[in-house]
Amino acid sequence: MTIAENLQVARENSKQPRSDEEVMKLIVEVGLAERLHEEAGSLSGGQLRLLEIVRCLAAGSNAILLDEPTAGVSPKMRGELQAIIRRAQATGVTMFIIEHDMNFIFELCSRVLVMHEGKLILQGTPQELRANPQLAEIYFGK
Repeated sequence: MTIAENLQVARENSKQPRSDEEVMKLIVEVGLAERLHEEAGSLSGGQLRLLEIVRCLAAGSNAILLDEPTAGVSPKMRGELQAIIRRAQATGVTMFIIEHDMNFIFELCSRVLVMHEGKLILQGTPQELRANPQLAEIYFGK
């Protein structure tokens, strides 16, 4: 399917889709407006992640789960992902992010839960976790 078709399907299957204007603004913000009629499969991995987020927003989602959104993306694309996530958060969308890149998490999240071997080990604000030596033990295996 094309990018436009992806967005249309998301909106058609939603009870509260965003308007055409809102969706177009989102697609312009992520830099995909000129590619609307291209196959989504032609996008890079990072661009596909942007499209996934925009598709959820187009459907009117107020909570989105992202599983390792920075995996395999360039530093530039990482910044673009952060920007769209921040914009979504600013409109009241809750983001649940599963991610190994703690800097990415600390830059975006107000609350962080750290799991290790399937168990909740730590939770708190990014500032609290940065100051907790147990995080380095878990993260770096020290």
